[in-house]
Amino acid sequence: MKKKLVIILITSVIFFGMLYIIKRDIPHIKDPDVNIAFTIDNNYPLYNMLVMDSILKNSKSTFKFYIVENNITLTNKLIMKLYMLLQPRANLVFIKVPDNLISHYSNLFSLSGFRITSIGMSRIMLPDLLPKSVHKVLYLDSDILVTTDIKDLYDVDLRGKPAGMVTNIKPGEYKFHNFKNYFNSGVILMDLDLWRKNRIYEKMLSYVENNKLLFMYDGQFNPDAFRYPDQDLINLILENEIYHLALFWNIQRQWFYEDVNDETRGIVHFVGKRKPWMNKSAKAPHELYNKYWYNSILVIFKPYHFYKNKCLYKKDIYRQLRINIYLKLIENFYMKLDMFFNKKD
Repeated sequence: MKKKLVIILITSVIFFGMLYIIKRDIPHIKDPDVNIAFTIDNNYPLYNMLVMDSILKNSKSTFKFYIVENNITLTNKLIMKLYMLLQPRANLVFIKVPDNLISHYSNLFSLSGFRITSIGMSRIMLPDLLPKSVHKVLYLDSDILVTTDIKDLYDVDLRGKPAGMVTNIKPGEYKFHNFKNYFNSGVILMDLDLWRKNRIYEKMLSYVENNKLLFMYDGQFNPDAFRYPDQDLINLILENEIYHLALFWNIQRQWFYEDVNDETRGIVHFVGKRKPWMNKSAKAPHELYNKYWYNSILVIFKPYHFYKNKCLYKKDIYRQLRINIYLKLIENFYMKLDMFFNKKD
Protein backbone atom coordinates (compact mmCIF):
# COMPACT_ATOMS: atom_id res chain seq x y z
CA MET A 1 0.00 0.00 0.00
CA LYS A 2 2.80 2.39 0.90
CA LYS A 3 4.55 1.68 -2.39
CA LYS A 4 1.39 2.52 -4.30
CA LEU A 5 1.01 5.79 -2.42
CA VAL A 6 4.63 6.69 -3.12
CA ILE A 7 4.14 5.91 -6.82
CA ILE A 8 0.97 8.00 -6.93
CA LEU A 9 2.70 10.86 -5.13
CA ILE A 10 5.72 10.79 -7.45
CA THR A 11 3.48 10.55 -10.52
CA SER A 12 1.40 13.49 -9.34
CA VAL A 13 4.48 15.61 -8.68
CA ILE A 14 5.85 14.80 -12.14
CA PHE A 15 2.53 15.47 -13.84
CA PHE A 16 1.83 18.78 -12.15
CA GLY A 17 5.47 19.73 -12.65
CA MET A 18 4.92 19.18 -16.37
CA LEU A 19 1.78 21.30 -16.31
CA TYR A 20 3.65 24.07 -14.48
CA ILE A 21 6.39 24.09 -17.11
CA ILE A 22 3.83 24.13 -19.92
CA LYS A 23 1.69 26.89 -18.43
CA ARG A 24 4.37 29.23 -17.09
CA ASP A 25 6.49 31.74 -19.00
CA ILE A 26 9.94 30.27 -18.38
CA PRO A 27 12.09 32.26 -18.74
CA HIS A 28 9.89 35.33 -18.28
CA ILE A 29 10.54 37.96 -20.94
CA LYS A 30 8.35 40.99 -20.27
CA ASP A 31 9.10 43.09 -23.35
CA PRO A 32 10.56 40.92 -26.14
CA ASP A 33 12.21 42.54 -29.14
CA VAL A 34 10.18 40.36 -31.51
CA ASN A 35 6.78 38.64 -31.26
CA ILE A 36 6.35 35.62 -33.54
CA ALA A 37 3.25 33.45 -33.98
CA PHE A 38 2.78 29.97 -35.44
CA THR A 39 -0.46 28.06 -36.00
CA ILE A 40 0.20 24.32 -35.92
CA ASP A 41 -1.47 20.97 -35.28
CA ASN A 42 0.12 17.91 -33.70
CA ASN A 43 1.98 17.02 -36.92
CA TYR A 44 4.29 20.03 -36.78
CA PRO A 45 5.90 20.57 -33.34
CA LEU A 46 9.19 19.01 -34.40
CA TYR A 47 9.55 21.08 -37.57
CA ASN A 48 8.32 24.18 -35.78
CA MET A 49 11.14 23.80 -33.25
CA LEU A 50 13.65 23.81 -36.09
CA VAL A 51 12.18 27.08 -37.40
CA MET A 52 12.59 28.64 -33.95
CA ASP A 53 16.11 27.24 -33.74
CA SER A 54 17.04 28.85 -37.08
CA ILE A 55 15.60 32.17 -35.87
CA LEU A 56 17.59 32.12 -32.63
CA LYS A 57 20.81 31.06 -34.36
CA ASN A 58 20.76 34.14 -36.57
CA SER A 59 19.73 36.83 -34.10
CA LYS A 60 20.73 38.27 -30.74
CA SER A 61 17.28 39.69 -30.02
CA THR A 62 14.81 38.44 -27.43
CA PHE A 63 11.72 36.61 -28.66
CA LYS A 64 8.27 35.54 -27.58
CA PHE A 65 6.91 32.64 -29.60
CA TYR A 66 3.13 32.14 -29.61
CA ILE A 67 2.03 28.63 -30.55
CA VAL A 68 -1.64 28.75 -31.58
CA GLU A 69 -2.99 25.20 -31.47
CA ASN A 70 -5.93 22.97 -30.70
CA ASN A 71 -4.75 19.37 -30.49
CA ILE A 72 -1.05 19.32 -29.55
CA THR A 73 -0.51 16.52 -27.04
CA LEU A 74 0.82 17.07 -23.56
CA THR A 75 4.00 15.22 -24.49
CA ASN A 76 4.73 17.46 -27.46
CA LYS A 77 3.96 20.58 -25.43
CA LEU A 78 6.40 19.43 -22.77
CA ILE A 79 9.10 18.69 -25.35
CA MET A 80 8.68 22.15 -26.87
CA LYS A 81 8.79 23.81 -23.46
CA LEU A 82 11.87 21.84 -22.36
CA TYR A 83 13.56 22.81 -25.62
CA MET A 84 12.76 26.45 -24.92
CA LEU A 85 14.27 26.23 -21.44
CA LEU A 86 17.62 25.92 -23.21
CA GLN A 87 17.01 29.26 -24.93
CA PRO A 88 17.58 32.14 -22.48
CA ARG A 89 16.52 34.75 -25.04
CA ALA A 90 13.15 33.25 -25.88
CA ASN A 91 9.86 32.32 -24.30
CA LEU A 92 7.10 30.10 -25.66
CA VAL A 93 3.38 30.47 -24.98
CA PHE A 94 0.61 28.10 -26.04
CA ILE A 95 -2.74 29.57 -27.07
CA LYS A 96 -5.56 27.10 -27.55
CA VAL A 97 -8.15 27.80 -30.24
CA PRO A 98 -11.67 27.01 -28.96
CA ASP A 99 -13.11 23.73 -30.25
CA ASN A 100 -16.22 25.45 -31.60
CA LEU A 101 -14.13 27.62 -33.95
CA ILE A 102 -12.18 24.60 -35.20
CA SER A 103 -15.38 22.67 -35.94
CA HIS A 104 -16.90 25.78 -37.56
CA TYR A 105 -14.06 26.09 -40.06
CA SER A 106 -14.07 22.34 -40.65
CA ASN A 107 -17.72 22.56 -41.67
CA LEU A 108 -17.15 25.60 -43.87
CA PHE A 109 -14.41 23.98 -45.91
CA SER A 110 -15.42 20.32 -45.71
CA LEU A 111 -15.96 20.05 -49.47
CA SER A 112 -12.66 21.62 -50.43
CA GLY A 113 -10.35 19.19 -52.20
CA PHE A 114 -7.39 21.38 -51.24
CA ARG A 115 -8.78 22.15 -47.79
CA ILE A 116 -6.45 23.99 -45.46
CA THR A 117 -6.54 22.56 -41.95
CA SER A 118 -8.85 24.36 -39.56
CA ILE A 119 -5.97 25.34 -37.29
CA GLY A 120 -4.29 26.93 -40.31
CA MET A 121 -7.26 29.26 -40.63
CA SER A 122 -6.57 30.62 -37.16
CA ARG A 123 -3.81 32.87 -38.49
CA ILE A 124 -6.50 35.35 -39.54
CA MET A 125 -7.74 35.33 -35.92
CA LEU A 126 -4.37 36.22 -34.40
CA PRO A 127 -5.39 39.80 -33.48
CA ASP A 128 -8.22 38.38 -31.36
CA LEU A 129 -6.31 35.38 -29.99
CA LEU A 130 -3.15 37.19 -28.92
CA PRO A 131 -3.10 39.45 -25.84
CA LYS A 132 -4.21 43.03 -26.48
CA SER A 133 -0.82 44.15 -25.17
CA VAL A 134 0.75 42.66 -28.32
CA HIS A 135 0.57 45.36 -30.98
CA LYS A 136 2.64 43.73 -33.70
CA VAL A 137 3.43 40.13 -34.61
CA LEU A 138 5.23 38.22 -37.32
CA TYR A 139 3.33 35.14 -38.45
CA LEU A 140 5.41 32.29 -39.92
CA ASP A 141 4.61 28.91 -41.42
CA SER A 142 6.42 25.85 -40.07
CA ASP A 143 7.89 24.79 -43.43
CA ILE A 144 10.49 27.55 -43.56
CA LEU A 145 14.05 28.31 -42.50
CA VAL A 146 15.27 31.71 -41.38
CA THR A 147 18.84 32.35 -42.49
CA THR A 148 19.37 35.94 -41.33
CA ASP A 149 18.43 38.27 -38.47
CA ILE A 150 14.63 38.32 -38.54
CA LYS A 151 14.60 41.49 -36.43
CA ASP A 152 15.28 43.39 -39.67
CA LEU A 153 11.97 42.12 -41.05
CA TYR A 154 10.12 42.80 -37.81
CA ASP A 155 11.28 46.44 -37.88
CA VAL A 156 9.96 47.11 -41.41
CA ASP A 157 7.67 50.15 -41.51
CA LEU A 158 4.33 49.02 -42.99
CA ARG A 159 3.43 52.66 -43.76
CA GLY A 160 -0.12 52.45 -42.46
CA LYS A 161 -0.90 49.04 -43.97
CA PRO A 162 -2.32 46.28 -41.74
CA ALA A 163 -0.06 43.59 -43.22
CA GLY A 164 3.24 43.12 -45.01
CA MET A 165 3.62 40.11 -47.34
CA VAL A 166 5.65 38.77 -50.26
CA THR A 167 4.15 38.09 -53.68
CA ASN A 168 3.13 34.46 -54.20
CA ILE A 169 5.22 32.23 -56.46
CA LYS A 170 2.10 31.69 -58.59
CA PRO A 171 -0.55 34.35 -59.27
CA GLY A 172 -4.04 33.84 -57.91
CA GLU A 173 -5.95 33.12 -61.11
CA TYR A 174 -9.63 32.63 -60.36
CA LYS A 175 -12.80 32.91 -62.40
CA PHE A 176 -14.56 34.87 -59.66
CA HIS A 177 -11.86 37.42 -58.95
CA ASN A 178 -8.96 38.97 -60.82
CA PHE A 179 -6.15 39.71 -58.34
CA LYS A 180 -3.86 42.53 -59.40
CA ASN A 181 -1.37 41.37 -56.78
CA TYR A 182 -1.49 38.00 -55.05
CA PHE A 183 0.51 37.40 -51.87
CA ASN A 184 1.76 34.32 -50.03
CA SER A 185 0.41 33.87 -46.49
CA GLY A 186 3.41 31.89 -45.16
CA VAL A 187 5.07 35.07 -43.88
CA ILE A 188 2.88 37.91 -42.62
CA LEU A 189 4.02 40.97 -40.69
CA MET A 190 0.84 42.12 -38.94
CA ASP A 191 -0.12 45.42 -37.39
CA LEU A 192 -2.52 43.95 -34.83
CA ASP A 193 -3.91 47.30 -33.75
CA LEU A 194 -5.04 48.07 -37.30
CA TRP A 195 -6.56 44.58 -37.69
CA ARG A 196 -8.51 45.10 -34.50
CA LYS A 197 -9.54 48.68 -35.28
CA ASN A 198 -10.75 47.81 -38.79
CA ARG A 199 -12.34 44.51 -37.64
CA ILE A 200 -10.58 42.66 -40.43
CA TYR A 201 -11.20 39.18 -39.03
CA GLU A 202 -14.94 39.82 -38.80
CA LYS A 203 -14.96 41.07 -42.41
CA MET A 204 -13.18 37.91 -43.56
CA LEU A 205 -15.53 35.61 -41.71
CA SER A 206 -18.56 37.51 -42.99
CA TYR A 207 -17.29 37.24 -46.57
CA VAL A 208 -16.95 33.46 -46.26
CA GLU A 209 -20.39 33.09 -44.68
CA ASN A 210 -21.95 35.03 -47.57
CA ASN A 211 -19.93 33.24 -50.28
CA LYS A 212 -19.61 29.66 -49.05
CA LEU A 213 -19.69 28.07 -52.49
CA LEU A 214 -16.69 30.12 -53.60
CA PHE A 215 -14.61 28.40 -50.90
CA MET A 216 -15.79 24.84 -51.50
CA TYR A 217 -13.28 23.77 -54.10
CA ASP A 218 -13.74 20.43 -55.80
CA GLY A 219 -12.20 19.27 -59.07
CA GLN A 220 -15.61 18.33 -60.48
CA PHE A 221 -18.25 20.05 -58.35
CA ASN A 222 -16.79 23.53 -58.24
CA PRO A 223 -13.34 23.65 -59.93
CA ASP A 224 -13.25 27.45 -60.19
CA ALA A 225 -13.64 28.14 -56.47
CA PHE A 226 -10.90 29.50 -54.20
CA ARG A 227 -8.46 26.76 -53.26
CA TYR A 228 -6.55 28.25 -50.34
CA PRO A 229 -9.09 29.64 -47.85
CA ASP A 230 -6.95 31.80 -45.56
CA GLN A 231 -4.55 33.00 -48.25
CA ASP A 232 -7.38 33.88 -50.61
CA LEU A 233 -9.31 35.61 -47.82
CA ILE A 234 -6.37 37.79 -46.88
CA ASN A 235 -5.81 38.77 -50.51
CA LEU A 236 -9.52 39.48 -51.03
CA ILE A 237 -10.27 41.53 -47.94
CA LEU A 238 -6.92 43.33 -47.80
CA GLU A 239 -6.63 44.00 -51.50
CA ASN A 240 -4.61 47.19 -52.06
CA GLU A 241 -3.93 47.27 -48.29
CA ILE A 242 -0.93 44.91 -48.19
CA TYR A 243 2.59 46.27 -47.99
CA HIS A 244 4.95 44.65 -50.50
CA LEU A 245 7.80 42.97 -48.66
CA ALA A 246 10.98 42.17 -50.57
CA LEU A 247 11.21 38.67 -52.05
CA PHE A 248 14.21 38.24 -49.73
CA TRP A 249 11.73 37.58 -46.91
CA ASN A 250 9.88 34.67 -48.49
CA ILE A 251 11.90 32.76 -51.09
CA GLN A 252 9.40 30.12 -52.20
CA ARG A 253 10.70 26.82 -53.51
CA GLN A 254 8.19 24.23 -54.67
CA TRP A 255 10.73 21.43 -55.02
CA PHE A 256 13.06 21.45 -52.06
CA TYR A 257 15.95 19.80 -53.87
CA GLU A 258 16.32 22.95 -55.97
CA ASP A 259 19.34 25.12 -55.19
CA VAL A 260 18.46 27.30 -52.20
CA ASN A 261 21.80 27.07 -50.43
CA ASP A 262 22.57 30.77 -50.69
CA GLU A 263 22.21 31.79 -47.05
CA THR A 264 22.12 35.47 -47.93
CA ARG A 265 18.41 34.87 -48.50
CA GLY A 266 16.38 35.85 -45.46
CA ILE A 267 13.63 33.21 -45.36
CA VAL A 268 13.45 30.04 -47.44
CA HIS A 269 9.89 28.74 -47.72
CA PHE A 270 9.36 25.14 -48.85
CA VAL A 271 5.94 25.55 -50.45
CA GLY A 272 3.88 22.73 -51.92
CA LYS A 273 3.23 19.20 -50.75
CA ARG A 274 6.85 18.09 -50.87
CA LYS A 275 8.72 19.00 -47.70
CA PRO A 276 12.41 18.62 -46.76
CA TRP A 277 11.52 16.02 -44.14
CA MET A 278 9.60 13.82 -46.61
CA ASN A 279 12.18 11.55 -48.20
CA LYS A 280 9.75 9.57 -50.33
CA SER A 281 8.93 12.57 -52.55
CA ALA A 282 12.48 13.87 -52.89
CA LYS A 283 15.24 13.17 -55.37
CA ALA A 284 17.82 14.11 -52.76
CA PRO A 285 17.90 15.43 -49.20
CA HIS A 286 18.02 19.18 -49.00
CA GLU A 287 21.47 20.37 -47.98
CA LEU A 288 20.40 23.64 -46.37
CA TYR A 289 17.62 22.04 -44.33
CA ASN A 290 19.89 19.19 -43.24
CA LYS A 291 22.61 21.61 -42.26
CA TYR A 292 20.29 23.41 -39.88
CA TRP A 293 18.86 20.15 -38.65
CA TYR A 294 22.16 18.51 -37.74
CA ASN A 295 23.51 21.70 -36.15
CA SER A 296 20.44 22.14 -33.98
CA ILE A 297 20.04 21.10 -30.36
CA LEU A 298 17.18 18.77 -31.26
CA VAL A 299 19.46 15.83 -30.57
CA ILE A 300 16.75 13.40 -29.59
CA PHE A 301 15.15 13.62 -33.02
CA LYS A 302 18.28 13.32 -35.14
CA PRO A 303 17.98 9.53 -35.56
CA TYR A 304 14.40 10.06 -36.74
CA HIS A 305 15.54 12.49 -39.40
CA PHE A 306 18.31 10.11 -40.49
CA TYR A 307 15.70 7.40 -40.88
CA LYS A 308 13.43 9.62 -42.94
CA ASN A 309 16.29 10.26 -45.35
CA LYS A 310 17.37 6.58 -45.50
CA CYS A 311 20.86 7.27 -44.26
CA LEU A 312 21.13 5.99 -40.71
CA TYR A 313 22.89 3.12 -39.08
CA LYS A 314 21.23 0.27 -37.21
CA LYS A 315 22.18 1.72 -33.84
CA ASP A 316 20.33 4.92 -34.75
CA ILE A 317 17.23 2.90 -35.67
CA TYR A 318 17.30 1.03 -32.37
CA ARG A 319 17.86 4.27 -30.49
CA GLN A 320 14.88 5.91 -32.16
CA LEU A 321 12.69 2.88 -31.48
CA ARG A 322 13.49 3.14 -27.80
CA ILE A 323 12.75 6.87 -27.87
CA ASN A 324 9.41 6.32 -29.63
CA ILE A 325 8.38 3.61 -27.17
CA TYR A 326 9.34 5.75 -24.19
CA LEU A 327 7.45 8.80 -25.46
CA LYS A 328 4.41 6.68 -26.31
CA LEU A 329 4.33 5.19 -22.83
CA ILE A 330 4.49 8.65 -21.28
CA GLU A 331 1.76 9.95 -23.55
CA ASN A 332 -0.56 7.00 -22.88
CA PHE A 333 0.09 7.18 -19.16
CA TYR A 334 -0.94 10.83 -18.96
CA MET A 335 -3.71 10.70 -21.54
CA LYS A 336 -6.58 10.70 -19.06
CA LEU A 337 -5.00 13.39 -16.93
CA ASP A 338 -4.35 15.43 -20.05
CA MET A 339 -8.01 15.15 -21.06
CA PHE A 340 -9.03 16.28 -17.57
CA PHE A 341 -6.62 19.22 -17.78
CA ASN A 342 -7.89 20.30 -21.21
CA LYS A 343 -11.47 20.28 -20.03
CA LYS A 344 -10.55 22.96 -17.53
CA ASP A 345 -9.06 25.25 -20.21
